[in-house]
Amino acid sequence: MYAVEFNSKVTDGRIEIPKEYQHEFNSNVKVILLRAESENKQRLEKMISSNIIENTKNAMGIFKEYANPNLVSQEKNAWGEAVKEKYVNS
Repeated sequence: MYAVEFNSKVTDGRIEIPKEYQHEFNSNVKVILLRAESENKQRLEKMISSNIIENTKNAMGIFKEYANPNLVSQEKNAWGEAVKEKYVNS
């Protein structure tokens, strides 16, 4: 497979292949579309300005009302202990 990378604008649903690559491609090509970096940055800035990211950060404590204060101290090692309990003796 022969592959090249270049930036192009989509105009009316068409992507222009730079002239230096046009002779390498006939009718069968595989196309993978990626957003240009500047568009990703604009999308992220829009998410931040609309508080989507801020609301996600606030969701971390959403279930704190259901927390068992007696078990909070065990949370740090809970995963490791569960794995040991499941696999060490089997």
